[in-house]
Amino acid sequence: MGVGCKRGECHYVTGNEQAKQNFNNAGKLLHLLGIKGGKIKYDQISRNEPERLEEIIDTFIKGIGHNTNGQ
Repeated sequence: MGVGCKRGECHYVTGNEQAKQNFNNAGKLLHLLGIKGGKIKYDQISRNEPERLEEIIDTFIKGIGHNTNGQ
């Protein structure tokens, strides 16, 4: 799981978009390896949305569930 700045708010200018692309590529690789979707997630939030970070983490944890034989 990764969380970055919203578009246009990144200190590293395009770092958030690069991270998003990296997570997309990692998800494709996991799929090729036979690992079902939902095990990797990238989201973007503003620094003035700290409560949303907790929501994103909770949703991700509930979504991944138990790991059964790498699936």
